[in-house]
Amino acid sequence: MLTIQLTEAELQKINIERFYNPSPIVQKRLHAIYLKGKQYSHETIADILEIHLNSVTNYLKMYQAGGLEQVKRVNYGTNTSQLDLHRVSLEEEFRQHPPVSTNEAIQKIETLTGIRRSPTRVTGVASLILNFLHDGFSHRFFLRETGSGSSVLQ
Repeated sequence: MLTIQLTEAELQKINIERFYNPSPIVQKRLHAIYLKGKQYSHETIADILEIHLNSVTNYLKMYQAGGLEQVKRVNYGTNTSQLDLHRVSLEEEFRQHPPVSTNEAIQKIETLTGIRRSPTRVTGVASLILNFLHDGFSHRFFLRETGSGSSVLQ
């Protein structure tokens, strides 16, 4: 079992940050570290925070490896698409010549960028492009609601 030794000043700092950090995942990590600093067992921390025991261990390893800065680092949502480099040209092409089907969109994307995407992926890209384009583009596509409450193109 991992152990960490925190000074009273560190505990006070973590205690404040665990409530005021804007990220819920960081709040949970800080809470776990705070409780460990108060000598709670891993199992008790997992029960209190309603997280897996492995998460408690991972949070403590994070703290040991890089301190509070490592714990406060959130890497979620940082993925980028290869198509991001071509966003402007794709938007312009789709604005001037809107595709009438997913297959046509696949072909245009591949021709313009050299990147081939599956119909499912192109539907997602086309949906994003719709958010940036005026209504002249959207009338060519039919939006349907999915079970998750979001819209997709057909």
